[in-house]
Amino acid sequence: MINLKKYLKISLFLKYFKLLTLFLILEVWLYFLASILILFLRIFNKYFNIRFGRCRVDVIGNSIHNLDCYIGEKKLFKKNFNDYFFVGEDCCNSFLLKLVKRNLKIFWFIKYFYKIDKLLPGKSNLSIYPRDYRLIGSGGTDPDKIISKTKNNIVFSNEENELGFKYLREVGINSKKFVCFIFRNESYKKNYYPKINFSYHNYRNTNIESYYEALNYFTRKGYYVIRMGKGEDHPIKIKNDKIIDYSFSKFRSDFLDIWLMSQCDICFTSGTGLDDVALAFRKPILNVNLIPMASIRSYYPNILCIFKKFKFQGEKKYLNLSKLINLNAENFFYTQEYIAKKISIIDNSPEEIKKAAEEMYLRINNQWEDSEVSNNDQIRFWDKLFLSKNFSSGKRWINKGCKIGSNFLKENKHLLN
Repeated sequence: MINLKKYLKISLFLKYFKLLTLFLILEVWLYFLASILILFLRIFNKYFNIRFGRCRVDVIGNSIHNLDCYIGEKKLFKKNFNDYFFVGEDCCNSFLLKLVKRNLKIFWFIKYFYKIDKLLPGKSNLSIYPRDYRLIGSGGTDPDKIISKTKNNIVFSNEENELGFKYLREVGINSKKFVCFIFRNESYKKNYYPKINFSYHNYRNTNIESYYEALNYFTRKGYYVIRMGKGEDHPIKIKNDKIIDYSFSKFRSDFLDIWLMSQCDICFTSGTGLDDVALAFRKPILNVNLIPMASIRSYYPNILCIFKKFKFQGEKKYLNLSKLINLNAENFFYTQEYIAKKISIIDNSPEEIKKAAEEMYLRINNQWEDSEVSNNDQIRFWDKLFLSKNFSSGKRWINKGCKIGSNFLKENKHLLN
């Protein structure tokens, strides 16, 4: 008598074995065909101008930054290439993937040409450079000034805009000004990637309560505040009808995550991937609790920054910028690096954040005047930071619209000593 359970297991194994065998045979043939085409193009590509690239969609920040810079670069320099991409990994945002497919030529089989070109020895002109615009310098330096010289590189359809404006009507904002607020914490990574240990950048996390004074300030100035986020565990616990905790609402979607950031009047952030969407749409950015210092977006034309502060463990005195540079701590990207140097990290206080919010409001409304002392502090800061090889590498330059909080520099004189 046949054991039905055993028979089904064997049948299932054979089915999957056949599928795997067919897949491997197909893969071998695809790589073989790709090899022939790559060898041909290496000789004759001057007639075709074909390039192959891998398109990132795994994280929102680098991915949309790459898309924005790639489109801007082609627009700015009129590059006549026939570029083809494949999507290299799991997608973090379904609407981001839609934007990518709308703007780039995406085909699944391009990965075979891309990988073979990387494997074969010899000189090649078939790869799209840069593979990742963030690899140029520390955090990206935009040496060709793509960000400041181009705009509207990514656009929405009329139907998409109507869908976004419908949400604003639903929550009572309509055509009023609004701030998109996002603060970095452990929730998103923990809830969406539970098997991966992300403690290596816990140093970037902050506490939501420290932002309350600044949020209330913006609402008093007539702005609505939309708290952004995905997979959040930390709701806003203040009562203010003009503060909307979108991250916990039924309306949250991948589309609105991007569309709202593209339409905001101010992006208020502690440094996350989502604020790169605001950058891609050239929105004013207020970046508090910025860390590490060398990662500052010095190329961006409309950004105000204040930094986390540092002490040696057990000491009261804050570390100045020169000391941080000597330790390479102005460019530490891993929690363990700070621990190894026995450095404690201190978040910005609610008062520091509120003062930065006040300055941001005045600057974007053309009501701020820099004093001579403030201007000198800005110059001294950049002069000192340029002593960092981590910062000055990668054709670094300073956009005059990138500012350090004047009150922050005034109240933290230790930084420039």
